[in-house]
Amino acid sequence: MKKEMTIFDIDVALFGKEGPCAVVISAKEDFDIIFKTLKDLEEKPFRLLLIEVKDWNDDLSPWYAKKLFKGDKDCGGHADEYLEKVKMICNELIEDGFEVLIAGYSLAGLFALYSAYNTDLFKGVVSASGSLWFPHFIDYTKNNKLAPSLKDIYLSLGDKESHVKNTQLQTTETNTLFLYEYYKSLGLNIFFEFNEGNHFKDSTLRLTKGIKWMIDNWSEKNRY
Repeated sequence: MKKEMTIFDIDVALFGKEGPCAVVISAKEDFDIIFKTLKDLEEKPFRLLLIEVKDWNDDLSPWYAKKLFKGDKDCGGHADEYLEKVKMICNELIEDGFEVLIAGYSLAGLFALYSAYNTDLFKGVVSASGSLWFPHFIDYTKNNKLAPSLKDIYLSLGDKESHVKNTQLQTTETNTLFLYEYYKSLGLNIFFEFNEGNHFKDSTLRLTKGIKWMIDNWSEKNRY
């Protein structure tokens, strides 16, 4: 089953009728390939709610940050406004009783983690190759509390992602490994893995691997 609709000027697609629901923040053109890749990986039933992001630098950034490269644009810091729309979409389309995780790649992975500090909708976060280089994000995690609903976190990173000239991007691996240890110290169930390659290799597979880990983890523990 696939339902497509537009809510608050945002295109969404909903797949499946039962199982844990993965809310994935993504470009619209990637909707079908994300579903197909996850379906090929995951044998257990799942629901998949794909929510379009149109302006990655503005919608997914928690606060203003200068651009990293010439030809790029500054990050506008509108994550709070976008999260409100994500919450309304979830409340409209996901019935009570479903276990819900939020997942994203790159800046969407950063946004997924940020959302866990600002809503109790999600029991799990998948941040695949998350943009954890983002200025002051580590300070934010230290000075703010995760929602009590959050139990499980999946982090991943390409083993060559920090092997770049840009000094800000070089912090990605250090920051990701710091958060892995930090969240573990808070008693959260957390998993981290390196993937082969740079930031642009196998992005859909990396994302869906994280979702599969979460669904399998919930199924085995049968906690919720």
